[in-house]
Amino acid sequence: MRHSARGRLHSALRYLLLAATAWSAAGAHGQQIELTLDVIEHPMVSARQVRLKIDGLAAGQATVRIGALRVAQRKFTDVRVHCRDYRWQGGRIECRRGELSAAGQKAPLPVRFSYALPTQALEVVLQPQAGERWTIGASRRGGEVRADVVLENADLTR
Repeated sequence: MRHSARGRLHSALRYLLLAATAWSAAGAHGQQIELTLDVIEHPMVSARQVRLKIDGLAAGQATVRIGALRVAQRKFTDVRVHCRDYRWQGGRIECRRGELSAAGQKAPLPVRFSYALPTQALEVVLQPQAGERWTIGASRRGGEVRADVVLENADLTR
């Protein structure tokens, strides 16, 4: 029997959260955690060679590297999200000062995001240029997922 990608992802995240909780309870503050996933697959998104590195459970820096990323029909390689101000507390994961880069991109994009574990609410804010802002939000209520995208002064010709 083959498990769904969503089921595998949820299982992997559950194990990560369990390990993080145990690690935190054991006084592992300041320790580094690394998680590697070969494939995350969904009809709208796929990611291959995913590596997450966290310098400390509660706060510090975090980096996600993705070898190949597909979002809808767009493909990206060597994707990197680096958070200089990462926090995980009260069931909320935040990156307040981050950078997003990919192969072929001229300069990293400023990014910030937050994810509330209990409500599964995600908010991502990208700022490709001064005065330009892309806000992406997603949340789950019951079995239904809702997504919102707000573009302010967006240049869609890039």
